[in-house]
Amino acid sequence: MTRRPRLLAAVVLAAASAALAGAVPDSHGVTSGGAGGDAGRHGGTSYDVGLWGDLPYTPEQETTGVPDLIADMNRARLAFTIFDGDIKNGSTPCTDQEYAEAEARFDTLRAPAIYVPGDNEWTDCHRTRAGGYDPLERLGFLRGTLFDEPLSFGRRRMAVERQDANYPEHLRWSRRGVVFVTLNVQGSNNNRIDDVDAPESNSTRTPADRTAANAEYEAREPATIAWLRDAFDEARRQGGKGLMVTMQADPGFEVTDPAERAAAGLNGFDALLAALREETIAFDRPVALVHGDSHLFRIDKPLRDAAGALLENFTRVETFGELDPHWVRATIDPRDPDVFRFRAEIVDENAAATTTG
Repeated sequence: MTRRPRLLAAVVLAAASAALAGAVPDSHGVTSGGAGGDAGRHGGTSYDVGLWGDLPYTPEQETTGVPDLIADMNRARLAFTIFDGDIKNGSTPCTDQEYAEAEARFDTLRAPAIYVPGDNEWTDCHRTRAGGYDPLERLGFLRGTLFDEPLSFGRRRMAVERQDANYPEHLRWSRRGVVFVTLNVQGSNNNRIDDVDAPESNSTRTPADRTAANAEYEAREPATIAWLRDAFDEARRQGGKGLMVTMQADPGFEVTDPAERAAAGLNGFDALLAALREETIAFDRPVALVHGDSHLFRIDKPLRDAAGALLENFTRVETFGELDPHWVRATIDPRDPDVFRFRAEIVDENAAATTTG
């Protein structure tokens, strides 16, 4: 399927959103999605989803590691895949070509491929080694190119719902009783800067640029939280069995003291975590948060209520990245009380995967 010219127009968004509920596979392989949809072509009640991100970080990964990983996922008969940010390392220049190459990689996946933006794609592009770009210009470029259509990437497209013309990277779709939502939440303190006058090394940003970054954060944060809450509302409306949230940032669950969070550059996630905690408690069904950023594969339950009690219905999954070109298989079964089960897929140099628990 040939993608349309890169036009981000409100009329296109409105027309696409109106068509989502009734979308069916077409001659180009576009399958239904969005709120109330049943995305993908995958038999049976349960289905598998491929989760990955923070790749490629080296030239070798571009030529072998990531192609092997994609080949492995292509053999896995996945319903769809989700990439949770960072299409390159933080020192690679943020050129237009980098985004074009990422799109081409996503389109080699057989299953529909969802992309979530990472900080290396825009927030951190002010770094000298990354080319000294204006991060807000790079974010606008991303929105106008990789998020110009209400469709996934991949050889088989999947229709998705977008928040609006201002935040087209915020996506939502559903499949067999489970709602999926993506959020533009970035590892570099979500683009929040506490002291705009503090000097930065390896950066071309000025105090005015840092002030503009904070204005972007202050506008995006409430929109992000509203989209998260809307996803929970949609899951409740559908009588959903579970909900999966995907974003790039590791929000630092383990740091709970407000002063320590600010000192560690984690206070840009506080309002989001509060909303996630509140909605997870109210939903009282399985919730999974998938993210990248720290490049440390893990599956745990780090979210607690105000009294410190573990929220048993919440699971965090951090995908592989940087040095480890592997992926995570999420098996989703609405009949299972836990709904979500996760398994590491370790890709060898011949792209023949072995699995670990």
